[in-house]
Amino acid sequence: MRNFIPHFKRTSEKDHIDGQPRKFLWVIPLAEHTHPLQFFAFIFAVFVTMSIVVYLSASQAFILTTVLVQRDNNGDITGSLALYGEIMALVMVAVWGVVSDRIQKRTIFSISIVLMGLAVSLYPQVKNVYPGLLLLRLVFAAGSAGCTTMMTAMMTDVVHGKGGMVSGIIGACSGLGAIFSSFVLFSVPAKLGISRGSSAQGKDPRISLAFATSFFARADEIILTSFISLWINQYYIDNGQCQVGQSCYLALGATGTITGIGQSVSLASAPFFGLASEFLTRSYPIIAAGVIGAAGCFPFAFSFDPTTNASLAFVILIAIGELGMIISGMAMLNGPYVPPELRGSISGTYSFIGAFGIIIISKVGGVLFDKWMKGAPFLLLGIGHCLVSVFSVVVLLLNKRLERMDRLKEEQSMTPVEEVRNDLDSDDKIVFSKM
Repeated sequence: MRNFIPHFKRTSEKDHIDGQPRKFLWVIPLAEHTHPLQFFAFIFAVFVTMSIVVYLSASQAFILTTVLVQRDNNGDITGSLALYGEIMALVMVAVWGVVSDRIQKRTIFSISIVLMGLAVSLYPQVKNVYPGLLLLRLVFAAGSAGCTTMMTAMMTDVVHGKGGMVSGIIGACSGLGAIFSSFVLFSVPAKLGISRGSSAQGKDPRISLAFATSFFARADEIILTSFISLWINQYYIDNGQCQVGQSCYLALGATGTITGIGQSVSLASAPFFGLASEFLTRSYPIIAAGVIGAAGCFPFAFSFDPTTNASLAFVILIAIGELGMIISGMAMLNGPYVPPELRGSISGTYSFIGAFGIIIISKVGGVLFDKWMKGAPFLLLGIGHCLVSVFSVVVLLLNKRLERMDRLKEEQSMTPVEEVRNDLDSDDKIVFSKM
């Protein structure tokens, strides 16, 4: 069994042709020690992780109203559960980061997926919100923290070059996982129901920008699933089409359709954000993702009916902005300005800040959902997308200066042997040009 599990190991130069990197599907370049089958196992784990995350987040509203027959303050409960879960995630991000320095990342990834699966399988069996649902949410948060932390850390191990294409396919697999959850996992109960009836890291503004994308992109994932399903469920209850304590298959079907279509359309944008991150300055795709997300968040926040075609269009824009920010943010974190010896801790910080973003947006959004208006969480996200876009513009304006600093640091860190080798290479090029 141990030999069956893919693992990362170094291979000899004989495994490569003319020093070219390995490629996945003949297109996506991988690190020299990464086999395409290993990369496939990695992106499949990403797919499974996102499927579980989306399903649990979106189905929680139906657990509250159907299983626990919870009539009031569902927005506050949803936000509170997200808050406590992300506090656990904040702790576990640090724990998983430390443990990953002692055991292999794939082991942590596997353990984390098992924890998430255990929580999801026991979710419908709970008898109360506190402590039953809360304990399962904490277990789930521990697992999701491990998956997201290792997802970022393992990407830096398998990537070759700028990482835009790798982050693009990771984002695509995330989107496929969300689509699978929306169209397949959600459709099963609906159809059955119908048939029956750090400071050093923060000094570089590019790393800080990547952290900012994590803050709002992770919050996007939760808001897009938890609060859309909660809003749609509450809409049908308020209009008398569903009742608390009874299964609302109309809401379940509408949620699956809207989120599924949104994620499906956004998936088509993944290659564009991946290629843009690979071949353009990394700030450009982040700016685009922020603007697109804001264009969906603001009008959707003030919608009266979350099930209309106009609302669907806004959800599509939000989903595109979310996926684009995930892809471009991960690519931003894979630049040469990230010290190799700090990649693990930076990846942990990236996940930590994302978890912190979920805490703030979900809790504040949950309270405003109950006390003010149903679209309040999306209004907060729209503001966040605008802030990320402005930050990206600032980093773009500083780009030339930052690149000069990178070259200066690289020259200062070169050993005498490397300097001699570069001089010899330069001499060879001069002789060749004269010939």
